[in-house]
Amino acid sequence: MHTNHISKDEVHVPPTSREVQLPWGKTKTALSIFKHLILGWPFYLLKNVASNKRFKGQSNVNHFSPWSPLFTEEQRPYIILSDIGIVLTIAGLSVLGFKYGTPAVAVLYLGPYLIVNMWLVLITKLQHTANDVPVYDETTFTWVKGQLCTVDRDFGWLLNAYVNLFQFFRYTATLSITFPPYSSESMHLDDGN
Repeated sequence: MHTNHISKDEVHVPPTSREVQLPWGKTKTALSIFKHLILGWPFYLLKNVASNKRFKGQSNVNHFSPWSPLFTEEQRPYIILSDIGIVLTIAGLSVLGFKYGTPAVAVLYLGPYLIVNMWLVLITKLQHTANDVPVYDETTFTWVKGQLCTVDRDFGWLLNAYVNLFQFFRYTATLSITFPPYSSESMHLDDGN
């Protein structure tokens, strides 16, 4: 994990000053939001879009191919198992679509999927991008600096309780590789807030 590394980070790698095309208008901003929230996750999985730049220009860089340069030889069987699970899920959804109708499956599966997708993309982007979040290069990056340079934001009274736990779990998961994520809640200490 190379969080906040300019060329090795896995998600929301910021563009360099040469890659940014300004000025941005309302239309470009709206398209960018749509692109990130609706298309971001599928394109990240299919084409490794907005990820680290070391694979730029290479073919077969996706999260479904066992032979993608993203994975090691030891990881290939797990990617194949994951692909089988995806095929079985699509087959199951197709059967449900034939039995109950495509609109029912879209409402009960696709709608919630899109909401969760948008939420995860948004929270991850907000945690990793801000004008004051440093992005490191080869000479200044350390693993701890990268992990600790993420942003906790105020989401208002309604979402703060959930989001703060989510952010705490994120820190326990990223700072301790050996700590099992399912036990993260037991690590939560009351800080008086």
